[in-house]
Amino acid sequence: MAQHASEYGLNAVANAQEPQHHVQGVNFVWAPLDVVETLGEPYVQFGNHGFKFSIGDDLTKPGRRGYIAVQHAQVVPHLYVEGPTVGALTVKNVAASAIKVLGTFSNDTGSPPGWTFGPFAANSEQIDLPEVTAFRALCWTGHGERKKKPRSLKKREAAQDEQREKALLAAGTTLLNPEAIGVLAWLCQSFDVELRDGWLVAYSAYGDVTTNDDEVWDWVLSAASRLVDLLQIWGIESPRADDFGWYTAKRAERPTSLDGSLNFLRRSQVRQAGETHLP
Repeated sequence: MAQHASEYGLNAVANAQEPQHHVQGVNFVWAPLDVVETLGEPYVQFGNHGFKFSIGDDLTKPGRRGYIAVQHAQVVPHLYVEGPTVGALTVKNVAASAIKVLGTFSNDTGSPPGWTFGPFAANSEQIDLPEVTAFRALCWTGHGERKKKPRSLKKREAAQDEQREKALLAAGTTLLNPEAIGVLAWLCQSFDVELRDGWLVAYSAYGDVTTNDDEVWDWVLSAASRLVDLLQIWGIESPRADDFGWYTAKRAERPTSLDGSLNFLRRSQVRQAGETHLP
């Protein structure tokens, strides 16, 4: 992995060491492993986290959930864009499916700060998108916090809270313009995407992103380039393509070797449903 990282002008961080920055995101329950990062600014981090899954029926190829994170310096609406993929490593599928766990939770080095997905979703509202959009987007508004207030305070501050929540939802909706939706439609075939203060993160639904596989790296760097495009579209940051030696305008296809997790999940779902045939 270190050799692949150096080829792209990136730095491989030993698992016993700390990366330059801790990525914050709703899915970071476990400390990242196999981290690869840029040495300068803008800062980009690639890594894997969580516990290991079998990829398809091949138990010799365990994988974790990978991520790509681009750091920025702006205060932004907190969005989570969830793709339609049924890859085995989405948060909901991990909880709902009979997937074989091959390793233990990777929390021995501690976890970076951040929310979990559950509390985020409970305080978020879904953004209205065109019916043809192949993903859903949640925007944090904090509406769930209202329920925790004392009754007298809840009534007195209701109008103010509703106005604040509407403003947050409107700000999030504005970011999902047609150009951004076009980029996200490609990304969300394989990733969920989170935008929050300081970070833009893509979570892979198809296993590791830092590997020794050239095809996987081509796909990962193509996805990372699309994150850079999103920051430019939103005017959050203006990194130039030549800031990154690995930037590419190509939209690389997800390697077919990663689709085994998708097939295994389908078989798991069939067994859970009590059916005897495959879809």
